[in-house]
Order: sequence, then C-alpha cells, then structure tokens
Amino acid sequence: MRNFLKLILLGLAVSQFGAANQDSLKKISFQSEWRNRYTDRTGDDANNLGNKGFKGSNRNRSRFRNTTSGTMKLSDEFDMDGNFRILRNQDIIYGKPSTRTSEHELWETEFSLTKNLKLGNLDTKWNLGWENKTNRARAEKTSGSYKTTGASNEIYFGPSFDLKLFGQKIGTSLQLAYFDIKDNKTGDYYLTGSKLARGKGEGWGINLNLNNSNDILKGKYGTLSYSINLLNKLRDIRGKIAATNEEAKSSVYLDYVTNLVYTTPSFAGFTAFVSPGNEYEKHTAKTGYDNTFTIWTGIGYKKSIETNVGTITLNPSVKYSALERYTYKNKSTKKTIERNELRTGITVSLSAK
Repeated sequence: MRNFLKLILLGLAVSQFGAANQDSLKKISFQSEWRNRYTDRTGDDANNLGNKGFKGSNRNRSRFRNTTSGTMKLSDEFDMDGNFRILRNQDIIYGKPSTRTSEHELWETEFSLTKNLKLGNLDTKWNLGWENKTNRARAEKTSGSYKTTGASNEIYFGPSFDLKLFGQKIGTSLQLAYFDIKDNKTGDYYLTGSKLARGKGEGWGINLNLNNSNDILKGKYGTLSYSINLLNKLRDIRGKIAATNEEAKSSVYLDYVTNLVYTTPSFAGFTAFVSPGNEYEKHTAKTGYDNTFTIWTGIGYKKSIETNVGTITLNPSVKYSALERYTYKNKSTKKTIERNELRTGITVSLSAK
C-alpha cells in the first residue's frame, strides 16, 4: 500500500508539472493482483474435473500481476491523448505434488496516440499505437536470472466509431497492423515464431473489433447487464514453415467473449457480483478451437477521495471462479478440464481535474 501511495504522489507531481507546460495528466491507475489457480490433480481418481477446493496439492499456477496505465492530454501536439499501459505477469507453475516446476514472466507494453475527429455526421477516434509482448523464463526453470524466450511487436493505425445495427449501438474499431513474432510468441498468428524458418516472421494484418453492452434491468435490487465483444484479427505473414519449407499461410484469429453480470446495490461502499460468461477462440488456418465457460463471483469496495488536483479512488476486491470449464479441440483430440481461481487485489487510480 505504501508503494501505491508513492506512485499516486508521483502522478500528482507529474500533473502539476504538466499543467505548467500545457500538457497535463488526465488519469493514472495502478493495479496489483494475486491469482491462484486450482484443479483436481491429486489422488487415484484425479481427472482435472470438478471443484476440489483450495488444497495446496491441487494448485497448478500462482500469478502476481501488476499493471500501470494512464492518459496524458497533449495540448501542444494537436490536442491528442497519449495513452500507456505496462503489465507484468510473474508466474509460478506447480507440478504434483505442489512442487515448483518453472517460473516465467510476461511483459506487455503499449503506447498509443488518439485524436477525436468528426467526419460528416460520424464521430471517430483515430488510434496510432505500438504494443510489445515479451516472454521471459528462469534460466534454471526455478532459479537463476530471467532470459527472453519470445517477443512480438504490433504497430496499428485506424479509427474507432459507433454503428447502428438493428437498433443497437455497435462499438467498432478498424485498424491496419504491421506485426513481427520471434521464438515462442504468436502475435495472434496460429504458429509461434519458432515454427518458422529462422525462428521469426513478420507481416501485415487487419484488426476488426465489434462490441455491444447495455443494462437489461436496473433498479433498487441491483443491475443486470450484458456485454458482447467480437475480436477478429487477420494475419498474413511473410516466411516459410520450418518443418515443411512451405510458405506460411494467412489466418484469422477469432476471440468472441459474451458475459452477463448481476451487481448488487452499493452498501457502505461494498458491492457483490456474479457473472457467467463464455470465451470462444479459433484460428481459421487450423482445425479446432478453445472454449472457456466461467462463472465468476466476487465482492469489492470503492472509496473516492477528493483532492485539489482530482479524485483518488481505492478499489480492493476478492474474486472467485466457482466454475471455469475449459475445452480444447484439435484434429484428433478433444479435452476438457475444470479449474478454479481465487484472485485478490487492489486498484488505486487518480482522475485529474
């Protein structure tokens, strides 16, 4: 908590400095979360199905996630917004019985510039950004320094806007993209860079994202809402497949997520929720898919503090996946496992005036 307060004070200082130079901080957020995942994996009848509780012997992954994100108002740069997001996952993978088998981390770094433009009757937001994802692993599996095992980059440009379809407002984002992948990263392509000649590849793509969300019911007993997000990423890569020496073919990555969320009314700052949801993932260049059905429950607390420069918000929470049923299918295999995950964390944010 002390580190969060230090970061907030730094954000306040940046805001004051930016105001004197016309550029200014709009918002900044820090999130820290601890995640433990469990599945049925001990005993003679263990089959990775069913909820067997939080036994240490059933734990298969611990993850410590830290995310910093924010937006700057760039008044001197055509009145654009500058956005950033830095994420770090630190993972510990457990074997049976509850022994550490490997440790690795994921870094995601994203910077973007956005500008609102009105084109006729259409309000658009144009986005130019760069995203890097890097995997690193312990040199000796659970000890030693980290070494890079894969990396991907994506540069994207395009507009976001709202469309009316069957009386519904559809949030739409359309982007052209350049990407490259190396070693064990895919960049949303259906192969990793290690499967390509020279262990890497590059190409171009198109990102199309469609989303819709709304309240179904809202009243004194709480809110029931839904969300639908349809992500489509065309990836056309230059290079050959190492195993066959054939030209790598283009593929579309589909990631379709639907959710229902019931949220209770706030009581002294506390709210609870339950949310069933489903995520379907597929690469069109290969047979098979991944599908995850989940039921999340949780409780959170929200406290806002007004200051001279903006609003500081504290939001601790506890979340639990009562059911997470994951199905993987390829040409010859279809496999289903069930997992449970417990998450605890806190978000501290500043919205500047």
